[in-house]
Amino acid sequence: MNKSLKIKQEFLEALRERNKEYGRGFQTFIATDIGKTKGAFTSIFKYFKNEIELEKVKLSFDLQVEIAEACGTDYIAFIQKGRDLIEGKPTPLIVQTNSDEEKDLLTPKAPDYRGVPLMESGKLAAWSNESSFDEYERPSCEVIVYLPELGHRANHNLVAARVGGDSMEPIIPKDAIIIIDKDDREFVDDKIFAVAIEDAGVQNLAVKYVRKFEVAKGFSLWSENRQYQPRLVTESDWLRLCVGRVIWMWRSFNG
Repeated sequence: MNKSLKIKQEFLEALRERNKEYGRGFQTFIATDIGKTKGAFTSIFKYFKNEIELEKVKLSFDLQVEIAEACGTDYIAFIQKGRDLIEGKPTPLIVQTNSDEEKDLLTPKAPDYRGVPLMESGKLAAWSNESSFDEYERPSCEVIVYLPELGHRANHNLVAARVGGDSMEPIIPKDAIIIIDKDDREFVDDKIFAVAIEDAGVQNLAVKYVRKFEVAKGFSLWSENRQYQPRLVTESDWLRLCVGRVIWMWRSFNG
């Protein structure tokens, strides 16, 4: 493979990973950000779905630079990300500290951690068979988690959110940060899931216990705080409602 095709492959691998992180609507997000039509990316996204020949992907250098910047990084870092993915290297964690001494101390430990994007708004985009976070929202920051705490889920599609209400107190208090495994949407009775609930026409993220009623052929969403009444949903709603299973929580020590 010549050098230009190799770089294109590295770029596409990084873009494939970002596309997976954002989910449905990513193509529209990129097009909107750089002022182009969705049609400008037809060959790129067709390559993701159908593995068309690399040579047929329309991807100029200028377009690569624009897409990388729309993804919140620079071109060189984006290419390196793709190269690391192809070679199976763990994604490096950028350590930001107040001094060189702290950086020297913490940087060797970076491979033991993973950054999970934090979506602060809690808004969701609803689709016919699933719900996802707002495809136009960029993560406000990353939540840094020690890999052993994530177990076998460390390489799953994870996203973090801040709990805005008190319906799950005291187990999950207001302002706690949770991590949701979007690859784990299989129903398990009496476990905590992130679900999409419509309020005033807007799909919002809610964190609830989920329980199944065989008689009613549906599910009920329960809060830990008994001031909130359970909500019944039909069995056919599950995949539309479920965003993913809640697998991790952080709460302020001042809370």
